[in-house]
Amino acid sequence: LHYLYKLLILLVFALIGYQMSLGTFSVARAGVLSLVHDTILLEAIGMAALVMWYLSHMKASVYCLENCVFVPPEEWRVSKDELLTMMKAQDCFTEDSLDFMTRVLQRSGTGDSTAWPPSMVPSKDGSTKARKDIDAAREEARAVVFPLVREVLARSNVRPEQ
Repeated sequence: LHYLYKLLILLVFALIGYQMSLGTFSVARAGVLSLVHDTILLEAIGMAALVMWYLSHMKASVYCLENCVFVPPEEWRVSKDELLTMMKAQDCFTEDSLDFMTRVLQRSGTGDSTAWPPSMVPSKDGSTKARKDIDAAREEARAVVFPLVREVLARSNVRPEQ
């Protein structure tokens, strides 16, 4: 719609230029619209301006074509006890913090087979710290996002080039 507005302005300038090249353009004749007493014409111009303003300020619609759900591998799943062991292995929480985590965990929606990021899973042994670097985040994103995008493209019969 933004392009339509620019095209309309370009056409008006092209028409003015064409009339100027023929010698038929007159500023007095162009300004006659402001002096028109025909209210129907002024109302039509006003309505057209309002419609153009409304259409130019509309947000683009977003449609959900497909829905894909990531199912994490079994080795990413940990129990509540394993999760607390993983948190202790980070060696950055106080005993009060761990008690608070235990209370929150008991009341949370976290089950005994909730998946956690693969960078945290090695901490299940109680001594290994989690990897907290960009490479670990990149690996997780690659493991989660890429298969989902492939699946959505396949389901919707869309090629990446499109």
